[in-house]
Order: sequence, then C-alpha cells, then structure tokens
Amino acid sequence: MAATFRILMVCTGNICRSPMAEQMLRQKFAQRNIKNVVVDSAGVYAMEGAPMTIEAGAAMSSSGYSTETHIAKQATAEIIAASNLVLTATQDHRGDIVRTLTRANRYTFTIKEFANLAAYVAQPDLDVELPTATDLEDKLLITSMARGYAPEVWVADIEDPYQRGQAVFDATRAELDPLLDAIADWAVLNVK
Repeated sequence: MAATFRILMVCTGNICRSPMAEQMLRQKFAQRNIKNVVVDSAGVYAMEGAPMTIEAGAAMSSSGYSTETHIAKQATAEIIAASNLVLTATQDHRGDIVRTLTRANRYTFTIKEFANLAAYVAQPDLDVELPTATDLEDKLLITSMARGYAPEVWVADIEDPYQRGQAVFDATRAELDPLLDAIADWAVLNVK
C-alpha cells in the first residue's frame, strides 16, 4: 500500500482561496479515483476558527462542487513539516511558508507555478529527458528539478477575492479550476 501523500493549500486567512482550492482539489482527486492523497488548507494569517466565506461556498456550488464544513487554521511549522507538497495562492505566501520552515523551500510552490510545472513534466521539451517516477514523492522531486526547464510563470499570484463581491469569488473559482485539473492530472500519471 502506498504511503499517504499530503498536500497543503495556503492563502492569507484560510477562509477563501485555500479552502476553495482544498475542497475542489479533493473532489478532482475523487473523480480520478486517486487514493492515498490527503488535501488540507491553512492560512499564514489565519482567521482561526472561522468558516469558509459564504461567497466562496456559493462560487463552488454554482459550478457543481459540493462544499464541506471548514474551520480556518494557522499554517504552523508542524503542519508545514507534515506536508509533502505546499501550494500557495501567492508568492508572498510562499515566502511566509519558507520563513516559517526553511526546509519547506524544496516542496513549496505557488499553485500557478506548480500547475505549470505539472503540465511541463507531462509533456517536456523534446531535448529534455526526465526520469520515470515510481510514486508521488519521487514525482515531486522530478517536478522540482523541472523548475529551470519549464516556461516561466509571469503572474504567479491568485488574486484575493476577500470582501470584493460574488463576481470576484466566481472568477477566483474559474481561475483555480484548470490549475487544479493540471495538479490532479499530475497525480494520476504517477499513482501506481
């Protein structure tokens, strides 16, 4: 039986972007029958104990995602250390994670950066030969090595919809959807 692979989604308050991404990615994994992957979320300045915003839940529900009960929590060193992969909404969040736990630099990416790397690893340049992964931890190492080969992501941040109206939350969900598909597909390719 494969070891559990843990993904942590991170934003500021853990009430908008990261719980949306957590729950959407979890459902994408279920649709692809991916097991042994746990998705969680936390915030770098978490509104601890708060639920996901009503607007975030509505954005998910309006496009067919189910919403689960959510309780915001802080991205502590312990939570970060227990994760195999940390995906952040912005570059600033990535910096906050690495300042909290320096060694997390090896496995922390923005969501956009990792989705871009995942797509690249699935179809690398013809002159780039990547090793074959045996599990998701191995695949993560290979994906990390592709950082210098994949096309650069010019806008790595997902805009914060907090207190900006339902249309902005809907746009955030729409922006997350294909990125999380790329990440879910990345996991499908390597689950043995």
